[in-house]
Amino acid sequence: MTFHFDLANSIIAEAMRTVDVTWLIARNEIKYKYRRSALGPFWITISQAVYIAALGFIFGKLFGLRDMNFIPFLTSGILLWSFMTGCMTEGAGVVITKKAELLEGSGNPISFVLQIVFRNGIIFLHHIVVYVVVAIIYSVQPDWGLLLFLPVGFALLIANMIWISALLSLLVPRYRDLDPLVTSGIQICFFVTPVMWHPTLLGEQAKWVNLNPFYHLIELVRSPVLGEGFPLLSVAVSAGFLVVGAALFYLLLSRVASRLSFWV
Repeated sequence: MTFHFDLANSIIAEAMRTVDVTWLIARNEIKYKYRRSALGPFWITISQAVYIAALGFIFGKLFGLRDMNFIPFLTSGILLWSFMTGCMTEGAGVVITKKAELLEGSGNPISFVLQIVFRNGIIFLHHIVVYVVVAIIYSVQPDWGLLLFLPVGFALLIANMIWISALLSLLVPRYRDLDPLVTSGIQICFFVTPVMWHPTLLGEQAKWVNLNPFYHLIELVRSPVLGEGFPLLSVAVSAGFLVVGAALFYLLLSRVASRLSFWV
C-alpha cells in the first residue's frame, strides 16, 4: 500500500492558497443561478419556511407537542440538517461532476468540496431569517453570553462537513454504488437524529442519542440559540470527530489522489 504524502500536502496547500477564489466562485454561482429572480435564494428560504410549518403542525399533532419550545427546536434542527445534507450529498459526487477540470489539471478536489460547503453556507445564512421570525413569534430567550460561542460552534460544524464531504468525494469515484447509498444513509440518519423529535421523548433511552455524532454537530449551534446552555459534551465529541475524520481523509487523499483522474 503506497501513500503519496507529498502529493496530498501539495493539494491541501493549493486549496488553502486559492480559498478566496473558491469563495468567489461559490458566491458567483448563487448569483448566476438566481440572476433573473426577484427574491434569489430567498425562494429556497420560503420553501423551507412552508416545510417547517407543515412539519410543525403534523408532528405537533402526532406527539402532542404544544409547548412553546417545539417549533423553535424543530426550525433550528431542520435548517442545520438542510445545510449538512446539502454539503454531504453534493460533495459525494463533486469529483465526478467536475471531472473535466480534474482531467485538464486545473481542478483541485478539496477546492471542489470547499466550493460546495461555501455555497450551502451562504444559503444557510439566508435561511436564518426563518429562525429569527420563529424566535420572535415564540418569544425564545437565548443566552446572549452563549451566543458568543456561535462562531466557534459553527466553525466546528463547517470543519466536520468539509472532511465528511471530502472523504465521500474521494470514495464515490472508485465505488460508484456509494453515491445512492450516501443519499439513503443520510435519510436514515435524519430519522434517527433528534431533528424533528426531542430526545426527551425516548425517556430513559435518551442517553443513546449521545452516540450519534450528527446530533452533537447540530447541538453546537442549536443549543446556544435556544438558550439551553453550553454544549460542552457536543463540543468534545465534535472536536474528536473532526480530528479522527481529518486524519482518515488525509490518509485516503495520500492514497488515492494520484488515481482520481483514472476513476472519473
